Amino acid sequence: MDRLLFEIYNDTYNITPKYDLGEAELNKKLSAKWEEVQKALGSEFLDSLLSLDGERIDREGFYCYREGFRLGVSLMLEALTSATA
Repeated sequence: MDRLLFEIYNDTYNITPKYDLGEAELNKKLSAKWEEVQKALGSEFLDSLLSLDGERIDREGFYCYREGFRLGVSLMLEALTSATA
């Protein structure tokens, strides 16, 4: 328990999930499609689109992280409450 707490405290905990081969293949296909979009609509449009989508993904990631944290806290509170009841 202390190791994990220490990693979080020192900001060395890596929350990034590992990619599997299927996800890597999907990323490769998606990249090819984005290149088609760039050719059809131009770099400026694609940069703007990806910037907006990046902001959306950042917010979504934060909301998922926050809800996961809240779930973890709720589970711990429930475990501690039921253990003392």
